[in-house]
Amino acid sequence: KALAMVKEYQSSDPTDPERKFANDLHATIADKLGLEDYSALRFYTAVTRTHFDFFHGVDAFFELQYESDDQSVARVTFDVTSFPKESYKADALIKVPNEGFDLKDKEDKKQYRHCIEQAAHQIAAMLQERSQKHK
Repeated sequence: KALAMVKEYQSSDPTDPERKFANDLHATIADKLGLEDYSALRFYTAVTRTHFDFFHGVDAFFELQYESDDQSVARVTFDVTSFPKESYKADALIKVPNEGFDLKDKEDKKQYRHCIEQAAHQIAAMLQERSQKHK
């Protein structure tokens, strides 16, 4: 039910996220999956005081539609944090600096790209594995 609410109240196009981090992550995952049509990959954010975030520890999730029907979807949830966590409820954990990334700073840009690459690698692998299990 919490997942359905997040999807219903998504404020932007899940196939083309507005925020830079989400958009860069979406594009990098789509590239790693070899997608020609980026609309097969959808990003949903759950961080605005939703039940999914509060009760389930999920900040966002990606869905990959791997067949033409709406039921053939692989999903990976993740939590974004700036604090070390030993345990978490989401499928993946993305660690970012507490102060964020200053993309005008060369070193921060390098760290940002590394963060995107690392997260995309992990999430793409999970999406691929989950979609293969159902084929």
